[in-house]
Amino acid sequence: MPSRTHGTTGSGLFGRRRQNVTTTESVNPITGTHKTTTTTTSHGNHHHSHATHGHHTTSGAPVTHHQRRASFGDKISGAMLKLRGSLTRRPGLKAAGTRRMNGTDGRGSHHVVYEKTERSIAQPQEDHRVMAEIRRKLVIVGDGACGKTCLLIVFSKGTFPEVYVPTVFENYVADVEVDGKHVELALWDTAGQEDYDRLRPLSYPDSHVILICFAIDSPDSLDNVQEKWISEVLHFCQGLPIILVGCKKDLRFDQRTIEELHKTSQKPVTPEQAEDVCKKIGAQKYLECSAKTNEGVREVFEHATRAALLIRKKDKKKCMIL
Repeated sequence: MPSRTHGTTGSGLFGRRRQNVTTTESVNPITGTHKTTTTTTSHGNHHHSHATHGHHTTSGAPVTHHQRRASFGDKISGAMLKLRGSLTRRPGLKAAGTRRMNGTDGRGSHHVVYEKTERSIAQPQEDHRVMAEIRRKLVIVGDGACGKTCLLIVFSKGTFPEVYVPTVFENYVADVEVDGKHVELALWDTAGQEDYDRLRPLSYPDSHVILICFAIDSPDSLDNVQEKWISEVLHFCQGLPIILVGCKKDLRFDQRTIEELHKTSQKPVTPEQAEDVCKKIGAQKYLECSAKTNEGVREVFEHATRAALLIRKKDKKKCMIL
């Protein structure tokens, strides 16, 4: 490659001096690397030589050390981003705003997860799809104050509400595992009062299983199962599995309850009476529970989930509103 020489005159610390600058370019025939050598000679035996090595870019300009450092910095930044991503995917970390509440069966074993917002991001995406593939809807009906809402809250949240508040519409979601299958069970609470007879049917569409409840300390609520609730369920949800549930089992032998019922010549409902009604209405099963003591609560929803899983998509009878 040709050499170029030019002279400059400048003033330094020791006065005026003459400098000769020589630039030489060469190409390595094997690697194709360009080499530029600059030699500066000045009066006073000052000599400085600087060589720059580098591969040329497509535009013909050599890649400088500064550019190479920037490229290395980009790699470090990319590695840090990957590291952050792996940390956020570690098991045990949750997304912001996530609340998960575990319900228990009274013996300390967890059986249900109540989700207020979203699932943990530690849940692998594949597992999320598997759990979301099986979704079932449960609707619970029965007389007002018979124990429906308490049953749902104890199952989903693990706490017993001491104050009674009439329900209009309430929804809960529980992840239930039965027979090795993960099921996302939507729990639809309804109002039992006559004022909501026209509103309640809005809960029925796309249901998979129905719980008809009565209170063991109220024989009248069992009578209403035959006189009102079974006809409503069969009208809107014909063909769906029905489970008859006796709530407030703890009051069957409660002395105060027995005395109050005695005033109207009544007694708490016996298991035999409930079984007889179960057969008359064509329910799949009769189960008893107490939300206050947690007795039988888990069994109710395990049986309900199994019944809901028996309904195939193609054979499912749709609930309808007329």
